[in-house]
Amino acid sequence: MELRPGSPPKPYISASQLTLYETCGEAYRRRYIEGERIPPGMAAHKGSGVHGGAQHNFTQKIESHEDLPLKDIIEVAITSFERRLDSDDVLLLPEEVETGKSTIIGRAKDSVSRMATVLVEDVVHKYQPVLVEQKQKILLPSSSHDLVCILDLADDQDRVVDFKTGTKKKPKGMADESEQLTFQALTYKAHTGRMPKEIILECLIDKAKPENQTLTTTRNLQHIEGLVARITTMQAGLEAGIYIPTTADNWKCSPRWCGFFNTCPYTQGRR
Repeated sequence: MELRPGSPPKPYISASQLTLYETCGEAYRRRYIEGERIPPGMAAHKGSGVHGGAQHNFTQKIESHEDLPLKDIIEVAITSFERRLDSDDVLLLPEEVETGKSTIIGRAKDSVSRMATVLVEDVVHKYQPVLVEQKQKILLPSSSHDLVCILDLADDQDRVVDFKTGTKKKPKGMADESEQLTFQALTYKAHTGRMPKEIILECLIDKAKPENQTLTTTRNLQHIEGLVARITTMQAGLEAGIYIPTTADNWKCSPRWCGFFNTCPYTQGRR
């Protein structure tokens, strides 16, 4: 059914929305139905900064076929981090509050610089981009929601690349099990008509000696069918107004990791 002029836009489901709905339907309801927004933590701001540096480099590399100098990418990464801070508040952890916001921001800038350095020294030379931060909308005419996904990078060898930042290495099986990467495979196929030959997770690890961790996986049509089945179930749940909360033993169900914890009706007696 087509929307008539003046009708509200059709809602969409993204990879992050699907993950949140499956993890905790109540958190999804608070965030996407009620519109309650909890500021992201410093880790998300740092990740945005590094992504900004990567996007700037790869966008110009589509035509130039050359990477920018390290100092230029670091400068853009830090500027992207600062802009994110200016446009959005940040949720500080208890220990960060004690340390002080200005000190935490200074440390975060150093972290962004270190991860951008690893990005340049160990990653960027491996890829000749074709698509950078490509937003793809997949229309589902007979469904209540469409799908939306953004590809960090797709290169000239039919490889989809996603960038992650953090302080610890990821489990080796993470790429094989990641629903988000399956979502990206679906997105790439919708855009090009082809399945990606490989899906690569480039993890930039900020620790005493920063490093890069590369995880490689693949997807096939069976993976896509499984993802579509999950999306279909989510759509049915949304249409029925069903938002199942996570279990009490989920490590994410805590005041440290969920901004809705202290006002959640399902955490009564646990405060």
